[in-house]
Amino acid sequence: MYQLLSEDEIRNTLIVEDVFKAVEAGRTPIILTNRTAHVTKLAEKLRDKVKNVITLTGTGSTKEKREMQQHLQEISREEPLVIVATGKYVGEGFDYPRLDTLFLALPISWKGLIAQYAGRLHRENEGKKDVRIYDYIDIHEPVCDNMYRKRLKGYASIGYKIISRHSHTLFDNVKDIGIPVCKEQIFNGRTFSRPYSSSIGDAKRSIVVSSPKLYRIEHNVLVNQLNELAHIGIEVLIITTASNPETVHLLQRGLSVRILPEVKLCTTIIDKDIVWYGAINALGYATEEDNVIKVVDNKLANELLEVLLTS
Repeated sequence: MYQLLSEDEIRNTLIVEDVFKAVEAGRTPIILTNRTAHVTKLAEKLRDKVKNVITLTGTGSTKEKREMQQHLQEISREEPLVIVATGKYVGEGFDYPRLDTLFLALPISWKGLIAQYAGRLHRENEGKKDVRIYDYIDIHEPVCDNMYRKRLKGYASIGYKIISRHSHTLFDNVKDIGIPVCKEQIFNGRTFSRPYSSSIGDAKRSIVVSSPKLYRIEHNVLVNQLNELAHIGIEVLIITTASNPETVHLLQRGLSVRILPEVKLCTTIIDKDIVWYGAINALGYATEEDNVIKVVDNKLANELLEVLLTS
C-alpha cells in the first residue's frame, strides 16, 4: 500500500503544489514520508521552484550528516527552504526551530507519532506565527481511512484545530490557505451532536448518512430530525452494513436505507457540499474518544458519494 501511494503521480503532484503554496506564503515546510525513494521523488519535483531543498534520510556517513546539518544552519531565514525527510530521521533528536509547517506525505496511525512529528514545529522562533499540518486522506483505501480516524484522535489530544481561510489563529487572520477546509474544530462523540444537528437542519436538497453501526434507533433524536426533513422534501439516504431491527425501524419511519456489508466510512454528506467525516457513527454510539471533522468541499463530497454509491 505504501509503495502504491508513494508512486501515485497525481497524489505526489497534489502534495508538491500545496508545498509550493506554503513556500510562496513565506512558510518553512518539512515533508515526512517513511520511504527513502519517496523522499527522492518529492525532492526532485520541488527543486524546479524552490532554491533550497534538503533531503534527510539517515543514509550516508556521519561526516555527511554533520555537513548537512551545518548547511541547514547556514541557510538564511529569508531564503525559501523545504526539508524532505523520513520520519525516523526527524525523531526526538532533530531540532530546527524555523519549521512551521508539516506535510504528512504517507499515512500514519499511532497518535504518539503525531505528537512527535508535530513537536518538530513547536520550537519557538522569531517570526513564527502559527504551525500547520497538512494531512492527506486517502478515502478510497479502507486501511488509510481507518488510519486517519486514529490520527484525528492524535490531533485532538495535542490541541490542533481545523482552520479556514477566514478564521483567526492566535495571531492573525489566515489568508494563505490554498485548499478548502472546514470552519470548525475537531469534534468528539460528546460535542458533535448539536453542531451536527444544526448542519443537517440547514440541508436544502439531500442528506446521505453512512453509519456502519446503528444504536437504539427508536430513541435517536437525529432519526426524528431526518424523518421530518424527508417529509418536507429533502432526499435522505442511510447507509449501513446489515439488515436488523434497527433498519426495519428506519424503513417503518419512511426513510430510505441501503445495505452495504463492506462499508466502513463514517460520514455524512449534505447537499453534495458539506461533509462530516471521521470515526463517529452518526446513528450509532459515540464516545469521547471518537472524533469527526466538518469540511465544506464539494469535490470531497462527490468523491465520498462515488465511493459509497458505487460500492
